[in-house]
Parts: sequence; structure tokens; C-alpha cells
Amino acid sequence: MSVLIAGSGSWGAALACVLRSREEPVTVLCRRRERAEQISSRRHSLLPELELASGIEVAVIGEDPIPAADLVISTVPTQDLRKYLLALDGILPTGIPWVSASKGLEMETHSLPSQIIKEAGIEGPIAILSGPSHAEEVVREVPTLVTLAHSDSSVSTALQERLSAPAGKRRRAVSVTCACDCFGIVSV
Repeated sequence: MSVLIAGSGSWGAALACVLRSREEPVTVLCRRRERAEQISSRRHSLLPELELASGIEVAVIGEDPIPAADLVISTVPTQDLRKYLLALDGILPTGIPWVSASKGLEMETHSLPSQIIKEAGIEGPIAILSGPSHAEEVVREVPTLVTLAHSDSSVSTALQERLSAPAGKRRRAVSVTCACDCFGIVSV
């Protein structure tokens, strides 16, 4: 199967590059055709001096079918996340693992990104991916550190293996899901 990245900003593109370095099939879900064309040509307006990995597929919301996936990574900015998910209600897969890579609190509700995802009908615990890291460093393959947390250690181990760069060292995070989600608040 493949990974679907919801959000085509610099962080979504950077995570797509990591997945392609592991030869994972990955599709970035874009709101605009212009962004899809950039990514298809291995470019991104928010990463103007960098070349993206080859083989990243794209799908434009409302124009292209959303491909089957066995993992969804949400990189949508927290302030837009609820509206984004509600607009795609019934379209995005819900019964598969999700990783929230969004940071901060929703200003209006003070909800964490993982809470917004659950409120949008996504089933099961959500894994949290948190920095410190920068998209341009990830695309350049500069060693960086992120934490991936999930309430089930077997799920976190499997996701860490799948999402790590080939040469990356991994350490399993235990019982830090809430702390990891909240770290995205103080690091914004």
C-alpha cells in the first residue's frame, strides 16, 4: 500500500521526501493544481532552492481520486485542520493509522491537532510526530530529530521504522503521546 499525506506545504513535501528515500509509495493531497504541478516537477514554492525526491505522486482535491492508503499523515496547519477535514468528510480513510504532524492549538477551541482529527471521525489513537525540525533540513537530508509517539508501543515502533530516514537511528518513545502533542504548542 502507500502513504497519503494530507497537506501540501513544506512539511508535507519534506515528509514525502523521507518516505521516498525508503522507496515508500506516497501521494501528497493538494488543494490547488498549481501546488500539485510544483511537486510533480520536484519543486516547491516554500522550498525554492531545493529539489524534492522523485516519485512523489500528487492528487488534487475535487479533481483526482484519492488513492488507497494504509497510512495518513496530516501536515495541515492546525488553524485550518478542522475545516480541511470536515470538507473531506467521507473521502479520507478513517480506519487506518494516522499521524498528526501539525503543531499548536486551535485558537478558537484550544484543541490539539490529534483531538481535531478524532472529532472529525478518524477512528483509533492518533500517532503524534513532533520536532524540533525544519522542512528544508529534512529535504537536504541534514540529520534531525523528531519524536513519534503513540499509546501502543508496537504501533509506535512500526511507524518509527516506516517513517525514519534509511540511516536514521531510532529510539522508541514510551508514554509520551500527550507530552509530544503538547510540545507542538510550546515550540510554535
